[in-house]
Amino acid sequence: MYYRLPLSWDYGICFTYARLDGPIVTYFCVNYPSDCKQRLMDLNARPSIFYRAFLLDAMAVDMAMRGWGKILQSNRNRLLSYEKSIGNRRETEGSRGEIRELHGLSQEWHILLQDLSDSEETIKFLQESHARFVPIWELSESHMKSGYRHSAPSIAEVRGADQSLKFLLHRCQFLRRWTSNYKDRTNIQINLASGLLRQIRVRGIY
Repeated sequence: MYYRLPLSWDYGICFTYARLDGPIVTYFCVNYPSDCKQRLMDLNARPSIFYRAFLLDAMAVDMAMRGWGKILQSNRNRLLSYEKSIGNRRETEGSRGEIRELHGLSQEWHILLQDLSDSEETIKFLQESHARFVPIWELSESHMKSGYRHSAPSIAEVRGADQSLKFLLHRCQFLRRWTSNYKDRTNIQINLASGLLRQIRVRGIY
């Protein structure tokens, strides 16, 4: 299993390779989030959680969703400041600088929307990989050596990973829907500011 996961604009992209061989899963990660590594160290003393199937993947996706959520919240606050000033905005305030700022915000929404779409495809890939992994695990569990039992997850834990991935998918789709909404609302602000600027030009202020 090989995939790339965009984490956020601050963390870049995480590349993950995982080899599934019966009860043994070997991971090789590039740019795996340091916060997730610390969480894994904290879970090391709790084998029942530490060895759950797709744990590393779910933790990285959760980290990505937190990052995208913070960016969305920050840009949302910028947008709300424009929307709240509509009633008090004079025609002379429909400046070129404001329009440039709104265009920059619209571009960020566009990039965020693309990154969230990429994240959604990655989560769906993980769900497909999990669906293929479960029957392999069921087959290997019946032949599993007793020496693995202390660390290997049960079949119930393996199946339960799908619920975590499903939750993360819904969370990603939620962020993507709101990003699309805010992008449209930003474009409305651009049209309003442009309209004010045109009125000013017609009246000969510029």
